[in-house]
Amino acid sequence: MATRRADGRYVSTKKIEGRRIYGYGRTESEAELDLETKIAALSMPDTPSIETLAGYAQAVWWPRQRAHCSPLTLKRYRGILDKWIEPNLGTLPIAKISPIDCQNLIDRCISAKLSPKSTWLVAIVLSGICRHAVRTGHLHRNPCEGLAIPKQKPRRERSLTLAELRDLLAASESIPRLGIRVFLGAVLGLRRGEIAGLLWDDLDRERQALYIRRQIIDVKAGKGQREELPKGGKTRIIPLSKWMIEEIEILGDMDSPYIAGGGAPDLITKQWAARRSKLGYADWTFHDLRHCAASTLNALGVDLVTIAAILGHSHIDMTLLYANTVEGSARKAIENLGKSIDACTPDVVKPDI
Repeated sequence: MATRRADGRYVSTKKIEGRRIYGYGRTESEAELDLETKIAALSMPDTPSIETLAGYAQAVWWPRQRAHCSPLTLKRYRGILDKWIEPNLGTLPIAKISPIDCQNLIDRCISAKLSPKSTWLVAIVLSGICRHAVRTGHLHRNPCEGLAIPKQKPRRERSLTLAELRDLLAASESIPRLGIRVFLGAVLGLRRGEIAGLLWDDLDRERQALYIRRQIIDVKAGKGQREELPKGGKTRIIPLSKWMIEEIEILGDMDSPYIAGGGAPDLITKQWAARRSKLGYADWTFHDLRHCAASTLNALGVDLVTIAAILGHSHIDMTLLYANTVEGSARKAIENLGKSIDACTPDVVKPDI
């Protein structure tokens, strides 16, 4: 079992044939995965040569994925490696993988009537291996550039007008725990795991901010959940308006240390799935609410860099260049969002409390 060091990192250790092996990581799971990878490396003679694509993928690329990817992503990658990449290209020298070899694999996927999305995933994994091989000097260039891949179906557009968003919030607020979960997902764009891991201590009323410090991850059946850093590996701060703080306090679960009641992310999915038809969103997934938050901010004229900061995206390279100004911009955007949604509330006579 991993233990925490004085510097904040975790270390896991095991003695193998009189030799002690150490694994390190930012979390307990990362430390244990690092230890497993190092132990597996001791039996390297039983694995294919690192000079072949299969050997390189197993010995160099795969350990890195195990240290950084979620269990679901690893399961997908492992299936693609075992079923498509290793049987078709595994014995080829990694240094001699050509664009024709890569395209032939994609053509085999198409001939086997693999769906466009699954074919695209095969290309993503193969390209990831080759891109990593370029960085380590085993390839001169990525042979997957320019692959002809079947077009996927257009992504479903998920957006709501401000009035529709207000109606959704009003319809869900009377349902225990669902109201706060919908609010956090549709207004602030939080992921399921971030919602499940959100503590009341993460709400700073004085600074009017919400700290996203952790996420809860579902693991394999029988092993429950584990806590990790948010996606991207660091805490992010979401500025809040006074109206948003009031909504969180009204909708949140005061009987739990967790704002949304805690539990597994899958429970959030199941609760939404059981109620979405009555709410009028039968074909919406819970994650669609996050996309709704992004489209609402965009419709209000918020720039993509600011949206990336609010939602915790990591794929806009320019975000780092605006690190000093993004907090103020994000606060203004969030306050405008809160005022706009609140303005759509029907005029009612509120009782004096």
